[in-house]
Amino acid sequence: MEAQLNFEAGKRFWSSEREAVNFFARHDGIELEFIVARDALLAVGNLTAALNEESALLTFDNYEDRFLAAATRVWRAGGDSKPTYFINAEDLSAGA
Repeated sequence: MEAQLNFEAGKRFWSSEREAVNFFARHDGIELEFIVARDALLAVGNLTAALNEESALLTFDNYEDRFLAAATRVWRAGGDSKPTYFINAEDLSAGA
C-alpha cells in the first residue's frame, strides 16, 4: 500500500508575501506544508485580473482536487524528505 497524505480540509490561506496559497497535510503525524505558486494559480484558474486573496482562494477551492493530486505527486517525488513542498504550473499538468 502506498503512503498517503491526509489533507487538512479548509486549512488553507493566502500568503501576500509569496502571492501563493498555502495548505497543509499530515503523514505519519508530521505536518507538511504545500505552497501553490502564483504561476499554478494563474494557469489553472485562467485568471487575467490581478491575483489577490479572494481570487487565489476561490481558484484553490474550485480546483482543489487538481492541487491535492499535484501535492501528492510532488511529495512522492520529493521522497518525503522536506517539511515544505512547492506546486508550480508544470506540476499540475503532469497529472492532467
